[in-house]
Amino acid sequence: MSEAKSQLEQKILQKAKAAAAEILKREQDQTKLSLDKVRAESEVVLAEAVEQAKNRADMIRKEYEASAHLEAKLLLLQKKDQIAGRVIEQAWEQLKVRLMREDYRDVVRTLIAEAVASLGLSEAVVTLGKNEKQVVGSGFAEIERVVGSKLGKTIKLKLASDTLNAMGGVRVADAEGHLLYDNAWDARLERMKTDLVLEISEILFSGHAATQRPVVAPK
Repeated sequence: MSEAKSQLEQKILQKAKAAAAEILKREQDQTKLSLDKVRAESEVVLAEAVEQAKNRADMIRKEYEASAHLEAKLLLLQKKDQIAGRVIEQAWEQLKVRLMREDYRDVVRTLIAEAVASLGLSEAVVTLGKNEKQVVGSGFAEIERVVGSKLGKTIKLKLASDTLNAMGGVRVADAEGHLLYDNAWDARLERMKTDLVLEISEILFSGHAATQRPVVAPK
């Protein structure tokens, strides 16, 4: 009786150990699966984090480049008057050379014709600079004829006794002084400077390359 009891206990113990071993194995397998899953998920999260870091770094780089580019544009924009001023100085140096050439009388004619045509006058008072008076000399009547020919109508021009400032040029008005077209060189260069400032601003913020235009006296 005692031996039979002992054998039964042995069998129960073996079954219990076997069951325990099976449960332990299942737990171990489940733990391994969980670890593998966690590891796989971690790798995915890590890869996503790395990609996000790359994207953020690229975004920061682009923002920095854009900011630096904008700062450079703003700096140039702040100096646009200075830039335009240098261009105008260069233009005046070129014009001073042109003022000494023999064909400068043709330039004076063109300046007068442009002003008269713009005002739509048939009679006008013309004020010249000192250099222009010397160039025209006694040939003002001939200039009147050429200007009329350019405009295709009879023009009557009167030479004013006044003289423009040192830069010279041409100023045309009607007889009553109500209409005035200022083709003096300082006025023309000032208009050019205004156009240059606008063009510089447009170039800086449109991204288009500037088209280099030579600054020359009208022909």
